[in-house]
Amino acid sequence: MGGELRVVWSIAFLYLLTACGDDDGPGNTPDARPPVDSGGSPDASDGATPRDAGRDAIADAGPEPGDAGGPPPLDVVWEPCFGGGRDAECADIAVPLDWDDPSSATLTLFVKRFVVPDSTGQIWLLHGGPGLNARGFENALDLIMAVAPGLDVYLVDHRGGGASTPLSCPQLEDVTDLSALTEADFAGCVEHLLETQPDLLRATTPTAAGHDLAALIATVREPGDRVVVYGSSYGTYWAHRYLQLYPDQPDAVVLDGACDPATCGDWLLYEQEHDRLGRAELAACAADTDCAAHLTPTPEAFVSALRDGATFVCPEAFPAVPSPVRLAGLLMERTIGRRYLGPFFYRYARCTEADRTAIVNLQRSAFPLSTMTFGPGWAVSFAQVSFAMHPPATVEDALAFEATASFSKGNGLWMARAGTVWPLPEPDPLNATYADTDVPILILNGEDDPQTTAEQARAFAQGLERSNHYYVELPHTLHGAVRSSETAASLRGEEPPCGAQVMASFLASPETAPDTSCMADIVAPRIAGTPEENMAILGVPDAWD
Repeated sequence: MGGELRVVWSIAFLYLLTACGDDDGPGNTPDARPPVDSGGSPDASDGATPRDAGRDAIADAGPEPGDAGGPPPLDVVWEPCFGGGRDAECADIAVPLDWDDPSSATLTLFVKRFVVPDSTGQIWLLHGGPGLNARGFENALDLIMAVAPGLDVYLVDHRGGGASTPLSCPQLEDVTDLSALTEADFAGCVEHLLETQPDLLRATTPTAAGHDLAALIATVREPGDRVVVYGSSYGTYWAHRYLQLYPDQPDAVVLDGACDPATCGDWLLYEQEHDRLGRAELAACAADTDCAAHLTPTPEAFVSALRDGATFVCPEAFPAVPSPVRLAGLLMERTIGRRYLGPFFYRYARCTEADRTAIVNLQRSAFPLSTMTFGPGWAVSFAQVSFAMHPPATVEDALAFEATASFSKGNGLWMARAGTVWPLPEPDPLNATYADTDVPILILNGEDDPQTTAEQARAFAQGLERSNHYYVELPHTLHGAVRSSETAASLRGEEPPCGAQVMASFLASPETAPDTSCMADIVAPRIAGTPEENMAILGVPDAWD
């Protein structure tokens, strides 16, 4: 049993991305609304707005934006392949390392497509991470094709990761707790990268990936084709950077789990938001009779004592993930995991053989292995792209947070340590600015999303100032609103999740506000479940015993 526990939790620890009170504040109205004028950034001078700064910066960002200019078509040879239980076509496509110099050395982008009969265009799916790959979308092909009927589905792995030419260093492969690495460990990785892949390291940026996407679309698009771009998590930043560079190329864009340009890549903030929302879940536990009776004297105190080692913990059962803080940080990102946080903490503290089995079953339910979308070199691309978006926090600030956090995956800490030795990219002039585009945009975000929080998504929406840019905040919903906004009917398989319904409404008529009536039907969270649910998730009828 111990070996099996080590394997499943070491895999889960690496996983970073999705595949869930009434508030009358901004973004919580039951209807979609266009974002309001942001009024400019706090650092703007002489009345300049973040959009003005973005417009001014585009001239220095590479090829001229717009579908009339930009990168030339690429050479593509499609080969039969397979994915998501379907026949597909795959291609390894050479693109310039440096789009400012199209004659420069090349790297390879991996692209997979699923062609539908009588196609009218394409939908391009941009994955999150950064540093992950697009395979996770293959688990949702039926849903995607239902939401975007008639469109061929294209998956592309971001440059520097996945099956595209990847960055890699042996020091960061097969490491299960990156936050345990030292500055010296990261220095060894950097030395290896600068010796073996210096040009690829410098070329792995969101702006270069935006040019990649534009060139791919220009290559495969036929006259009259409709093009939709869908980004999830970091993929929303990627899609937005592409829009900054090519504001007229696509016909519609969907940003699901919106990573605001002003804060995307700030991994200490990400961890702080995890902890804030996790403590809100402990407050909900305190209001639940059964949960409060098990986590005494209060849920907050119980978890603090568990974190500090005042109660018994069982690291021998979970050696790959050294603390309940790390495990809880992972569970916060899944609807199932969040529902069972109380029983998880209680069982982790008690740590009988039955408890360990129940926790492993919970992990398997919350993180099925089929959703894993990282590769062995994901951490290098994760760091490089993140530093291109936002400078790292200081090690001192990261350690101060970790000392008191009850929910953290440790990303802020390892990124801070890596940042002390990493060859940090020059700040991109497009960072923290917003696209100037008339393309219809739908921004979807979960009200309870711990990864791209509702506050960040609202800021993103405010930065995009058009009447055909719509922000929809879904209640009781976590990261990846298209899939995590379950209604009672969607749980029975009778309809898509609410976020998917909103996206389908938007794509059917992008110039009008989407139908959001399903938001009233989104299922509110519950703590634990019925005996039947507990058996399916934990393997025992009682969530606590």
